[in-house]
Amino acid sequence: DSMIGKLVVWAEDRNKAIAKMKVALDELLISGIKTTKDFHLSMMENPDFINNNYDTNYLARH
Repeated sequence: DSMIGKLVVWAEDRNKAIAKMKVALDELLISGIKTTKDFHLSMMENPDFINNNYDTNYLARH
């Protein structure tokens, strides 16, 4: 298993949770290995993701 950790946030609604996740990802520091941090940051700003308009093909499209 290549997963080294999991970052989880909670908020009263989706928009607040996305905002919290953006802050958490901005503050996340991992060195010495490649990560998907930049992809997840861009996902938090993607209109389809923000508007809950995604499906199982989301990753393939982005």
